[in-house]
Amino acid sequence: MFCPDCQSRNINKMGKRGKQNHICKDSGRQFIDVYSERCHSEKIERCCLHLYVEGNGFRRIAV
Repeated sequence: MFCPDCQSRNINKMGKRGKQNHICKDSGRQFIDVYSERCHSEKIERCCLHLYVEGNGFRRIAV
């Protein structure tokens, strides 16, 4: 495994909250090894964007 920032192999595991976290000893960057797909479908994203363009705030859209 390589650091996505500096490509170093000098990496340690650093806790786990659902996904394994890692830290690069050289650059100090924290990252996970596997990134998942988006949380929401494109339909929901388009709907939220439409509501935002109409003038609704983020808190109103989240409800």
